[in-house]
Amino acid sequence: MREAPTVATAAIAVGIVDSAFFTFIPLYGLRIGLSHETAITLLTAVLAGNVVLQIPLGWFADRVSRRGLLLALGLVCCLGPAAAGAALSAGSLAAYPVLFVWGGAAFGLYTVAVTMLGERYRGGELAAANAAFVIVFELANLVGPPTAGWAMETWSPNGLMVWMTVVAVGFVMVAIIRGLRRA
Repeated sequence: MREAPTVATAAIAVGIVDSAFFTFIPLYGLRIGLSHETAITLLTAVLAGNVVLQIPLGWFADRVSRRGLLLALGLVCCLGPAAAGAALSAGSLAAYPVLFVWGGAAFGLYTVAVTMLGERYRGGELAAANAAFVIVFELANLVGPPTAGWAMETWSPNGLMVWMTVVAVGFVMVAIIRGLRRA
């Protein structure tokens, strides 16, 4: 956290969001009135974005500022919950491309943050930094479901989207503050 706060915060954000997507996005769909079959397809759209967009994001990360790309992905994650919620509430098929892009951006935080570790550390330091990154990510994965569940109960039916927005905004704030300090 001290040496690479933006990267560590990205691990926290993606860890929390990762487990919340897997655990609660279909339940969110049920809470807003979707059928069981439709609700499960929400997770499919998120996972498709995760799988399909990682290679293009990795390629892109090799050609632009990784820090800038990480911030852009964070901003997409700030807008994704509101855009997905609005599209789903309206019954629009636009929800699927929104979930696809949002899912790819959320998991892209992991991809780009790991790339930034490789840019910053070498040898044994890289192994240690990667281990710390994975530990932070997995601890956040443990925190994600109970906090997302609490948010869903507290702000039903949109608590999941509120929580994921809060996580993304927190990450973006750290990234901006860290970027200003580095400048």
